[in-house]
Amino acid sequence: MNLSRRTFIAAAALAPVACGSLSYEHGIPVAQPQPLPVVRPPQVGQEWTYIKKDIFNGKTLDVITERISSIGSNIVIDRMTAPGVDVVGSVLDRATLDKARVREASAVVLALSADSESLFATAYVRDYAPEVPLIVRVQRTRNTPRIYRSGADFAISVGQVAGQILAAQLIGEQAIPVENRIKFIRVNAGELAGSHPWHSDALDNTGAKIIAVERSHEVVVEFINDFVLQTDDVLLVCGSINSLERYQRAFSPTSA
Repeated sequence: MNLSRRTFIAAAALAPVACGSLSYEHGIPVAQPQPLPVVRPPQVGQEWTYIKKDIFNGKTLDVITERISSIGSNIVIDRMTAPGVDVVGSVLDRATLDKARVREASAVVLALSADSESLFATAYVRDYAPEVPLIVRVQRTRNTPRIYRSGADFAISVGQVAGQILAAQLIGEQAIPVENRIKFIRVNAGELAGSHPWHSDALDNTGAKIIAVERSHEVVVEFINDFVLQTDDVLLVCGSINSLERYQRAFSPTSA
């Protein structure tokens, strides 16, 4: 059998397959529901929020809120970004950190949904901004040492904080530990009234640091050069147990 005959026989064998009709699946008819469902008409003030993502890399592009502002012959929907959100993006994206000016921040707080994400984010942010204090929320206490090794300055577990808040409410403890060696106390200005929170040799000698001041229902964390503590200010002081004891002996504050 020559080549042309073999080719013809092969083509003839495949012809019924190639020319056969293709079958398509048919849907199952569904009866119209009775009674018909009632759709609630739109109302002014209704709003919804959704996250806009890049479908190719999964990066978050924006957080958008839409709200119905008026209803008439046309329905007007206002679109806005979420209030209080200045930068949207991945913490593992250097462009996002640049846009958020992380290197200029007084501190960075990472509050992610999983410890595995916190681990990578901590290492990345520490490499990006090695001088910025880094505070990380930990979901499971046993992962706290790993977060510290990744570069966190403070790693605080949700369970630990919840237990400390409960203990503070039950026994009235004013000193709240954030980890084994460091505690916060909330006290009045005492003998520090009239001085700057950071420019005091006596305060430096104690080893404790004033990290925030409550004044007139506001919390101040940035102190300009002419900022002076007042008698009725409430101070949030951070330090080791020994440094806080030296602070209390030096300035005789009372618990706030």
